[in-house]
This record gives sequence, C-alpha cells and structure tokens, in this order.
Amino acid sequence: AARLFLVVVGLVTAVITIKPQVEWGVTLAAEMRDEMRKKGVKEDDLPPLPDEAKAQSDGIRNMAIVSIATATWPFVMARRRL
Repeated sequence: AARLFLVVVGLVTAVITIKPQVEWGVTLAAEMRDEMRKKGVKEDDLPPLPDEAKAQSDGIRNMAIVSIATATWPFVMARRRL
C-alpha cells in the first residue's frame, strides 16, 4: 500500500513539474547550440532543437511506463515465489 501511495505521489509530482522541465531542456539545448555556433560549428552540423510538445508527451508516456512498472514489480516478484 505504501509503495502504491508513493507511486501516485511521484506521478502527480512529475506531471506537475513536466512543463518546467521541458522548457528548461529546450532552453539548455538552444544555449548549447549557441555555444557551438560561437566555436565555429556549421549550422547543418548542429543538433536539432527538441520539439517542446513532443518532449512533453514523451515525458508523460515515460512517467506512466515507469510508474506502472514500479507499482506492479512487487506483485510480479511475489508471483514468481509462489
């Protein structure tokens, strides 16, 4: 029961903080591109900027997968022992 409670709390916290995390990631990628440009890297060789909407949906999907795996793992292990 405690594990499930912690999974729910973690999932809610992750959903609340996903937008600032994605914005930070896009900003960081843009700053890295600017620094690479300053060092003479050609525009075609720069890594692409991440799409904010796609990054957010990927993050939510990954959080759901990890939450389900974390919540079900004790049941999987208990079944193996039977």
